[in-house]
Amino acid sequence: MARPTLEEMRAQARARASASEEVNSSVANREVARALLGDTLPKGISVSIPISNICRSPFQPRLYFPPEELADLAADIRANGQRQPIEVRKVEGADYEHRDGHRVQIDGQLYELIDGERRLQTFERVLEWPEINAFVIDADDRKAAVLVTLANLFRVELCDYEKARAAKILIDVGQMASQAEVANAMRVSTMQISRLMAFFSLPAPALKLLERQPRALGASYVRELATFAERGYEEYVVEAIRRAVEGQLKNRAIVSYVERQISPPKGANSTKVNVRGARTNIQPIGTIEIKGRKISLELEKWADPQKVRDALEAALTNLHEEGLARDEIIERNNLLREK
Repeated sequence: MARPTLEEMRAQARARASASEEVNSSVANREVARALLGDTLPKGISVSIPISNICRSPFQPRLYFPPEELADLAADIRANGQRQPIEVRKVEGADYEHRDGHRVQIDGQLYELIDGERRLQTFERVLEWPEINAFVIDADDRKAAVLVTLANLFRVELCDYEKARAAKILIDVGQMASQAEVANAMRVSTMQISRLMAFFSLPAPALKLLERQPRALGASYVRELATFAERGYEEYVVEAIRRAVEGQLKNRAIVSYVERQISPPKGANSTKVNVRGARTNIQPIGTIEIKGRKISLELEKWADPQKVRDALEAALTNLHEEGLARDEIIERNNLLREK
């Protein structure tokens, strides 16, 4: 018998919760997790935990939380209180790296967030309240990864890069054995999952940029960019994504930027010159064409390609050595000035 998809399990959970006047998405998510993991979810009453003792989950696929969402949630919490406790698990450690990049030293027990990052950020950044109500659950890394991923897949509309992170997390922790299984769980085609996983063929600096603004690049353009990077144009790919993150490029324009750097339009930054010897009356041995950072040399029929290659290698070596010598002179002069 085929295992039901996550969407089917979610529908079943909603049906079981229909006796309640309001169906809370957190309840539905926990019902789905029970179907996958067994009875590992919080019971009883919540406890109040210092926010400084709660670290972000390494399995969190969602990267961007619009400030307006946090502001709206803060207004609701001020008016009605915290309706739904967050969920955390106990972890070892006396410090952790904060989402802003600095390290936080703690007193007492360290907790890792499972569900409720939007609520946690609202308490910390908007309300600036020191404590938050939480259920403490028992979960190893695999269970924590599934719970965190499910909460986000069902509750919010993730962008393509965040969906890719969610799919990769489910595969990495062993919950899903293949892209096909992830596709079935997420109710999308295997081709769509393959397109999402192409994000991880991009250069590491590009992925680092996308963590700042994950909505800057859609999956439709990732394969082309990854191919450019594999062909040796990584710097152009990273620069294109940097411009997209800063809002300078969108959609197809991101790919077009890389294409222009590789092959500038005909006549743009292109120069042809004849290659002659020191005496101007000697017949040219060929023609050099310059397009951006690419230089092409077409030789005359009588020229010896091997001799030209040897001469070019010697010239490039000399240029390199002259550059090193120039750097040494500059450094020496700087030292003399300091003295």
